[in-house]
Amino acid sequence: MSKKNAVERVESLEKQNQLLSEQVGILAEEIDSSRELMARIVEKLNIMISTYETHKDLSHTLVQQSLVKHEANKLHTKVNDLVKAGLLEATDSDIGDNNFIVGRELSESKEVIDEVVQFAMKSLPEESQTLLRGHKKGDLIKVEKSGTYIEILNVYNIKQEVSAAV
Repeated sequence: MSKKNAVERVESLEKQNQLLSEQVGILAEEIDSSRELMARIVEKLNIMISTYETHKDLSHTLVQQSLVKHEANKLHTKVNDLVKAGLLEATDSDIGDNNFIVGRELSESKEVIDEVVQFAMKSLPEESQTLLRGHKKGDLIKVEKSGTYIEILNVYNIKQEVSAAV
């Protein structure tokens, strides 16, 4: 049995240290991910409690409606924050390439499918951009492929580069 010299022992310790550092990094990422998941769970539980306190009922439909309304409010707040920050500016002009659109998706029978859809025109495929160009706030646009409609609720000029979807 040969004894390791000092250099070999240091190299072995460095490898072990590297391995431990990588494992600690992975663990830290998992902890952050768990924290985010717990925050979302707590948020949903709070919505459920609020729904029950308001309606004295906790049906699946009521909870779903409350969750959708909450998410729509969060999206609305994000857009308002972008307006306040000077990144977006409301406009009544026709939709063009440098616009951010807030709308909602409706079924063929005009029932709400998605309470809030929002996107930058530049993030859409050319075919979708062509469909939307020239329309204005308040317009109802038929999406032939899906048979649904997009109702344009607000149009904003993008003052600076904003991520494709908020």
